[in-house]
Amino acid sequence: MLIAHSYYSLLRGASSPAALVARAKELGLRSLALADDEGLYGAVEFWKRCKEAGIRPVLGATIDGHVYLVKNRTGYANLCRLITARKLGRAHGDTTGLLVPANVRHAWFARPEDWKVHKLLSAIRENTLWAHVEDVVLPDAALTPCDDPLLDECDWEFLPAPKVFPKFEGDLRALCFRGLAWRYPENPPFERLRREMDVIEKLGFSDYFLVVHDIVRHSRERGVPVAGRGSGASSVVAYVLGITNVDPIAFDLPFERFLHEGRADFPDLDVDFCWKIRDDILAYVFERFPDSAMVSTHITFQHRSAFREAAKVFGFSEEQVTALQRGRVTVPELPRIRAAARAILGFPRHLSVHCGGVVLRPDGVAPMQRAEKGVVVTQYDKDSVEEAGLVKIDLLGNRALSTIRETVEIVERTTGERIDVERLPSGSTRPFGPRSPHFVPAGSRGVLALSEAGGAGRVEVDEESVRLLQEGRTLGCNQLESPAMRALLRMTRPCDVRGVQQALALIRPGAASGGMKELFVRRARGLEPSPGGLLADTHGVMLYEDDAMVLASALAGMTLAEGDRFRRRVQKARTDEERLAVSREFLARCAEPEIAKEFWIQMVKFNEFSFCRAHAASYAVLAWASAWLAAHHPVAHWIAALNNNQGLYDARVYLEQAKREGIRVLLPCVQRSRIEFGEEEGSIRVGLGRIRELERREIDRILDARPFESIGDFLARTHLSKPSLRNLIHCGALDWTGIPRPRLWMMARSGLRETPPVPDFTEEEKFARELEILGLSARKHILSYLRSGIRHPVSGIPLDSRRLSECVGRRVRLLGIMATARVTVTAREEPMEFLTLEDEHGIFEVVLFPQVFRRCRGLIGTLGPYEVTGRVEGRYDVIAVNAEKIVRAGDTPRAAREAS
Repeated sequence: MLIAHSYYSLLRGASSPAALVARAKELGLRSLALADDEGLYGAVEFWKRCKEAGIRPVLGATIDGHVYLVKNRTGYANLCRLITARKLGRAHGDTTGLLVPANVRHAWFARPEDWKVHKLLSAIRENTLWAHVEDVVLPDAALTPCDDPLLDECDWEFLPAPKVFPKFEGDLRALCFRGLAWRYPENPPFERLRREMDVIEKLGFSDYFLVVHDIVRHSRERGVPVAGRGSGASSVVAYVLGITNVDPIAFDLPFERFLHEGRADFPDLDVDFCWKIRDDILAYVFERFPDSAMVSTHITFQHRSAFREAAKVFGFSEEQVTALQRGRVTVPELPRIRAAARAILGFPRHLSVHCGGVVLRPDGVAPMQRAEKGVVVTQYDKDSVEEAGLVKIDLLGNRALSTIRETVEIVERTTGERIDVERLPSGSTRPFGPRSPHFVPAGSRGVLALSEAGGAGRVEVDEESVRLLQEGRTLGCNQLESPAMRALLRMTRPCDVRGVQQALALIRPGAASGGMKELFVRRARGLEPSPGGLLADTHGVMLYEDDAMVLASALAGMTLAEGDRFRRRVQKARTDEERLAVSREFLARCAEPEIAKEFWIQMVKFNEFSFCRAHAASYAVLAWASAWLAAHHPVAHWIAALNNNQGLYDARVYLEQAKREGIRVLLPCVQRSRIEFGEEEGSIRVGLGRIRELERREIDRILDARPFESIGDFLARTHLSKPSLRNLIHCGALDWTGIPRPRLWMMARSGLRETPPVPDFTEEEKFARELEILGLSARKHILSYLRSGIRHPVSGIPLDSRRLSECVGRRVRLLGIMATARVTVTAREEPMEFLTLEDEHGIFEVVLFPQVFRRCRGLIGTLGPYEVTGRVEGRYDVIAVNAEKIVRAGDTPRAAREAS
């Protein structure tokens, strides 16, 4: 019997399931058995490919040299358990429903010429050289014509698989009506809730909602921030259960975008938690539902890893491979290495853990094993696990929730003010959400700090928050801090949470394509009239995925459920023929075909990545809260942003902006600093965790031992390493002693023996050491110190960035240090770069178009400083410098070069 192995027999099989099936079809095989090593990783893909090719798929696995083939669904469940038992060291011996053939021949690749790939993978697996691997004897290892009548016993249907989800005790309707009184104390939408409940119960999804509610309830009881997102925010049921925080009625979110009777797959409720405690939530899930697992991610060979492994197989050391990859050297074997790397590109290498996907009790539905970090995961990835019948729940860590929560806690701790984030003025005539559920324990201080009272009323426009948004001063604000987003805020000038929602949608490729971004901005700014009628709230421009569904309903008389199916068809139509067929059907049903044609053009252009309305609203609520807190409580905002940095900007960029806002920054201090950044009398105190080479165990000793009476007391009770002591002294953490830093260091090295007086460091010397050790400056702006080493040409000193708006259309020179950078490609696939630089007075944007980028790319990448020459362009309140020339300005100190 012929048994095929795909590249899911990791580092052994040399062909994809698709390649094996294609070859089997060429050979005229009626059936094809796939039995990868101890796994069903590729079972879903293999099954679907076989069905498309008209070949009977036979699933199986090879365990301890024995081949097990699946005869029926019972056999499939037992094979899943056999693999799990093998991978996790459990006992399972039931082989009911499995065929165990005695005489088999293994095919490790599809075609005879693929033997080289098999040999390469064997060398990588065995960590040996190409020459040390025996050549495979052909034709035994390749796929050949062979139909075995025994395979006729394996005649069952794997896909579509029945959905599997555990039963959960609870009364969903009772919970919903309880939550209705909390979320809607006035004018509760009883009819909408009943309609949603009818659909949920008819589709059999009540248990799913009960489970997600249970997880969210546990989080809220602990005071942990929760925010559901995605299309689930379209559901009143999810809203009244506390799973989401967006009112579907107030935000005009149709339930049918999330769920309707024509949708057979399970709903998708993505829930975000504070990232610092997300693992605790997962621990609760695994305790509540034993034998559950995370969903896996299949890590594949990418360009760099494939090249590195191929080069090592041909005898090159790690150092030589690095030199080859960086283009420092070339060797005659380079073409051969590149060809070998291309051959394994995209091949799976090992399993990792999905960022948040969890499946409950997958026993008998999907095999499980441990990923590299030891976490139990399914062998199926996020797509295959759902096709196999399991329901994935996404429980994700969100730094924005942590930032908001910490900001609120700092404000309460320092001022006594308690902020209920769900009741913030939204910039419009009503808050964006009622207060939190009454069933959360009193004293809970989650981000969505919940209280017993409810209700909604009229509020005044929050001018401080609106001004911050319209000026694009949104560093540290969730979803709003990227250069592109800050520019878009200045262009669209949002005045409430809905304006933020629109900006978040408009920045996605789908909404911004085909000139729609320009059209929206012009209409939003009143430069041309906005049409009424359909999509009036978005100036007649499609911003959301839902818009196709709403338009189909309004123009073609479809129900919203039919409109949702129509939306999916539009998204899947990739060829001109497919689009033409959909358009004819759509226009034929429209009573006003001319209006319909205009919107159809938008739909076709819109067919790229975009947000659904509910997802944009969910993000907008968090973004508005971030902006409100930044506007009203800047010190707390910056501390929380620094401690939960989302990664786009380094901490020094945040701190420089805080200093520009008049906030004082204090150096670390062993007497007063926390591990992280902290608040101290209206200032930001740098945490001990920022100090280079200071280990966490040493920080803990400092915190446990303080306060200290003297330098001798400190040294006697902390027992720190010499590098840690040096860095603590040189960054100012022991300045409280009143002893100059050079003398302190001499005393520490000499064991407190008497030392001669020595002069203190100059301000410039202190700055250089602080920047090297902390990666930031608590003093003047970093550029102020670096300017002294720069010689300006006769034409004068560079322009102050505050004057850029006065210089539109003019050629200028500026000096700045790096804040962030992004390389992209033009429509012609030419690389270019967007730089965000800063000086003492603010942040400014620089564009390097392809010609300039090619000349300057080797100069860019460190802190700087950089001198930019270019022309100032300005439009819709957005200012940028189109660079003509960019150079490194003077000699940057080593500390500044390393800090980033």
